[in-house]
Amino acid sequence: MPEILPLKKISIISAALLLSVVLPFALLSSLLADPDKYQEEITDILESATDYQIRLENIQWQLWPSFSMLLNGISIAANDSQPPFAKVSSLSLELAVLPFLTDGKLNLSNIIAEQVNLNLITDSSGQANWALSKSDPGSQTSKTKSTSSVQWNSIAVRDLTVHYMDKQSNQDFLLTASMIAAQSMTSGQVSAHTTHILLKDNIKDTLVKAELTSLLQFTEGPAELRFSRLNGQIEVDYPASQRRVINLDLNGWLMDDFNRLHLDLSSIGSNEGQLSFKGSVDNLQTNPQFDLGVQLQAARLNSATKQTEKYTAPTGYAPEIQFQGQLTGNPARLTLSDLSGHIDQQPLTANIQWINGKTPKLHASIELKQWDLSKQTRSETESPTAAGTPLDDFQILPVNLLRESDILLAVRADQIKLPGYALKDLTIRTGNQNDNMLAQVSFNTLGGSVKASLNCNYQQQPESHLTLNLNQIDLPSVIDKRSISGSLNANGNYQFTGSRLSNLQTSLTGATTAKINHGTVNLTSLKNLATAIGLVTGKSIHISHWPDQVPFDRFDIQHQFRGGTVSEQQFTGQIANLKFSGKGGFDLFKNNINYQLQVTLDPSNKPPFPVSGLLTEVDWPMQCIGSLDNSITTLCEVNQSLLGDIISALAKKELRLIGRKNLEKLLDDNQGPLKKIFKSLFKSE
Repeated sequence: MPEILPLKKISIISAALLLSVVLPFALLSSLLADPDKYQEEITDILESATDYQIRLENIQWQLWPSFSMLLNGISIAANDSQPPFAKVSSLSLELAVLPFLTDGKLNLSNIIAEQVNLNLITDSSGQANWALSKSDPGSQTSKTKSTSSVQWNSIAVRDLTVHYMDKQSNQDFLLTASMIAAQSMTSGQVSAHTTHILLKDNIKDTLVKAELTSLLQFTEGPAELRFSRLNGQIEVDYPASQRRVINLDLNGWLMDDFNRLHLDLSSIGSNEGQLSFKGSVDNLQTNPQFDLGVQLQAARLNSATKQTEKYTAPTGYAPEIQFQGQLTGNPARLTLSDLSGHIDQQPLTANIQWINGKTPKLHASIELKQWDLSKQTRSETESPTAAGTPLDDFQILPVNLLRESDILLAVRADQIKLPGYALKDLTIRTGNQNDNMLAQVSFNTLGGSVKASLNCNYQQQPESHLTLNLNQIDLPSVIDKRSISGSLNANGNYQFTGSRLSNLQTSLTGATTAKINHGTVNLTSLKNLATAIGLVTGKSIHISHWPDQVPFDRFDIQHQFRGGTVSEQQFTGQIANLKFSGKGGFDLFKNNINYQLQVTLDPSNKPPFPVSGLLTEVDWPMQCIGSLDNSITTLCEVNQSLLGDIISALAKKELRLIGRKNLEKLLDDNQGPLKKIFKSLFKSE
């Protein structure tokens, strides 16, 4: 049976081939049946590759269809004397066996690390618990180890927690991430994806949330990393503030062994604007040198409400700012030069410099042509009182910022339009040094000029000195011209302690001296009083014939703050023989006035106030009460509660005068005791 022999040969060959495959696999399976036997060898390989002390709880693997390894309970330490700084619940990976056996290449895929915890601590001396000392084996050669024979397909880290504490610089961060993944698409090209990163600053109580994706391309010799479409979203929750959402769109590359960064058409944006960059940063690993074109588009400042437990700042005017400039320098000295742009579509130029050091310095100069704020008024719902939160805790002097930095600011504007008037030739200069701040402001407005200077020493409890000068201010442009008119000249000199509005309200002291030249004053209230007195006494009071608006050459005023802005203020004024004095006060922060006044008329037969008789013998009571938004003619009136007693006393006095004159006429011939008795009954008061 000649045909049977070939079949036998085929069967034998087939069986041999099968055994050549199955038998080695069976033998390999038998040898690797207990992976824990190789735990020590694998640990040695990992320690040799990383120079760290590594411990494993156990190992699991499978041989088919690919070689898969699972390392459980991994702990990593810098050396035997240090506690572990890293722990990994499990690390699984797949290895392509054939390339490894034939060429020694590590082709890894589906690398997954579960529950990774990093506890990175730097002590007060600057020693990090993950740092390798010079005496650690292999620490000198680890930088030169090649990874060119390692190829991977995908890497993922699930449930990552990183706690970073620097006791030397007082920093404490906690980072958590649900997933960090990367996939190798082609040779040297990686698609990276990050989801749900949370970064908490335990010192400043700040929380950062992020989700990022990117396309990366890596090349060797020298190392270069290109990134395109690195985009995503970052949410930042500041303490006692609103949430900030930051959008990233970065394109560029790291080159020269990651020592140089080039950015091309990259931007960082938020709900307040978008900042774009184009240029390079050199010497990344030593002393970064910046040379970047910077552009800010459509940024709105303070567009959200800032909240604290005691204070809510109203959502008010949010100016729109656009600019472009060149950012140069290094972290120790940054300059934003040749800055040009717009604020609310009005042109501006500026130069800004930041100098970092023991006391950081910020120097800035800004020039504006025109800035129109005339239509930017706040509604009632936007006012601080409408929000239901008092402003007593409002910081009027940023003392903490001043103590931690050196700020030099110079601002010039041709014109700033405000509701009803404009500030022209505005200059602002501020600077602080050696626990002392000086701020100076000057501008022209309302036909005259204004100058103010604030000097604050904040070495301990802040003590401030404020001077104010007003020259030739046209009063009808400020207040109702029906009340008073003229040209105002005033000088003020004030002191207060503290940095908050409540401190100013309780500690403000100082005086204002003022003169109003060539004006008119409304005396409607006094004329009404004179008419009433005339009706009661039956005498003609000449003041009732005065015009409502009485002209004057000069009105002298003095005002004093004795213990804040709410009370204990004193006021004196004089126009010729017409004198005013009062106590009470006005509060610009609460926008109200409450003054109890006395008006005195000295006898005179000369203009502007010719007067004699009853009106010259009494201090007439008046009061000014109400909102400063109202006209003085409606705020100031005769004090009716005191007027009745005064008029009654005047009438009684007049009757007694009449009675005494009649009695004296009847008793002209009587020189005895009877005359003395009757005279005593009508004794003048």
